[in-house]
Amino acid sequence: MKEGLLIQTNRINPEELARLPGRALFSLSHGRDRIAYYSNHTGRFELYVMDLGGGGPKQVTDGQAPRSIMAPFAWSRDDRRLIFAKDRDGDEQNNLFDVDVENGAVTQLSDGPRTQDNIVDVFHDNNGLLASSNRNGQVNLFRLERRTREWTQLTHLDNPVDSARFSPDGSMIAFNAN
Repeated sequence: MKEGLLIQTNRINPEELARLPGRALFSLSHGRDRIAYYSNHTGRFELYVMDLGGGGPKQVTDGQAPRSIMAPFAWSRDDRRLIFAKDRDGDEQNNLFDVDVENGAVTQLSDGPRTQDNIVDVFHDNNGLLASSNRNGQVNLFRLERRTREWTQLTHLDNPVDSARFSPDGSMIAFNAN
């Protein structure tokens, strides 16, 4: 063995390892100065935001986030809100909510009793939400107007749309379908 080289073996206790908080679905803000993510640091999943310029994470939900992470969330274009999907009592039928990053105020945006609404992104005008939903049968893309709560179906496919993304200028949407 080389002089000065110290080899240390550590054993990891599986129970302690299992108690480490999980973090999931990291998302960089549009201004590229903050990151949001889910963590179960409190014992249940909540949304957190961390300023990349320094400082610790800030918890922005308190019981309003989904219990299990099944769907992503999205930043509003002005980086003031996070939009997320949450089911009702484990029924896997999601509605959309948004949370004000500064004060934690949560607003329900959709209320379909048997729909699976999931946020995809926010339109460049910051009013329209690009969502996937089965509200008209098959999962397709929709625009949800934040102010009026009016839904407009954008795709009309027989097979489900499973992901989508805006072009850099926001004029087009690319999507995948089965």
